[in-house]
Amino acid sequence: ATRVQQTATPQQAVVAEVTVESADVTPRPSPIPSATIGPTATLSGSACGQLLPIRLPPTSTRYDWVTPPIDTGLLPADAVPAVEYFFDHPEDVALVVYRVGYEGVGFYHNADQPMPLASLSKLLQLVGYGLAVDAGTLSPDQPVAAADLEAYYLPRSDLGAHNEALRDLDEDNLTLKDIVWMMIRHSANTAADYLHDLLGQRRLEELVVELGLGEHSAPCTFLGRFLAMAPPASLSNSDLDLYLADPRFYGEDLVRMSELYRNDSSYRAIIQSYWGQRGQPSVLVQREFVAEFETQGTAAGYAALMAGLVTGQIGSPTSNAAMRAELEWPYREFPSNQENYQVIGYKNGTLPGVLTTAYYAWPNWSDQPLVLVLFYRNIPTETYQQWRRDLPHDSFAHWLMSNPNAIHIMHVWRDTAAGGG
Repeated sequence: ATRVQQTATPQQAVVAEVTVESADVTPRPSPIPSATIGPTATLSGSACGQLLPIRLPPTSTRYDWVTPPIDTGLLPADAVPAVEYFFDHPEDVALVVYRVGYEGVGFYHNADQPMPLASLSKLLQLVGYGLAVDAGTLSPDQPVAAADLEAYYLPRSDLGAHNEALRDLDEDNLTLKDIVWMMIRHSANTAADYLHDLLGQRRLEELVVELGLGEHSAPCTFLGRFLAMAPPASLSNSDLDLYLADPRFYGEDLVRMSELYRNDSSYRAIIQSYWGQRGQPSVLVQREFVAEFETQGTAAGYAALMAGLVTGQIGSPTSNAAMRAELEWPYREFPSNQENYQVIGYKNGTLPGVLTTAYYAWPNWSDQPLVLVLFYRNIPTETYQQWRRDLPHDSFAHWLMSNPNAIHIMHVWRDTAAGGG
């Protein structure tokens, strides 16, 4: 089976990097949703939510579907749970898949419904980095002090991604390119937050609008979000109810705690001791924060972003090739991908109850590249834990990309579920 592998990431994701030769793709227009976000009042300092809403209240579309008679013989066995879940819980899944240039015959489900992104949002830092290199404001070779990166590290918050990535690097000679590699190959939150602050909160929010990603909430740092979930009571009186009552306070507070953590060694020692004794926030607390405050975006928006990357429309030829090289690690590392695709690029995300996947690929059967974005939310805890190990959603994605009849089959099954078959 052509599937990505499992390595621990910030909250147990799959991710990685290297540099790769990618297929030559002829740029052509792809559907990019127009920005629909009205700027909020500008906040002071570096607070999260400079231009974009800090919180998008959870919404869903009601579907009165019947579960269609899925012919499991048409599916890889390990994809069946994800396909069945799609039809059993259509309000909690978003899927966009199409070949570039053939958007009209793609498959779209909840395409414009904002859903939690988890580490998929790190695509913003990747693109922001690439464009900053084009502008000459950042260089891949600029040195990064290990101590500066370490200041973002919150023990036991990333399932070992930070330390695993550093084992493959020379900590005494880190460069910015290494940080990007850590963020994509290992999905290290420390690397994402380092780039986040290097680019600036406002710049990342501007980038969401410039890229036309559609309805989107403000991307906040991973460190700040984790600190907001479980701060020691002696250091903060914040909680979810207070944040829900005043989301702007949340945007300010997570930055305040993050800056204290990075710049005040005594505060950092207290937090690390507290987390060392307590571990991560409970699954229930994490699920509540993810549902209410996790960065949200749309499958249509991120599919267009992946299309822009694979067709060379984002960045200069040099920066586009560099960004794609980071995303194309699964092509280099897995022979099965080399057998089934001319190229494949990938980013995923995972948080309690949330699994997200974005691909661009050039399947051997296609005359054009294909993009796919698949979001699941509100997954029951036991199912989520099982899926993190087995990756049925990833097998579902690979079936959709590698089987030339898969999009048509999904249309037939959906029409049947909706009563139109």
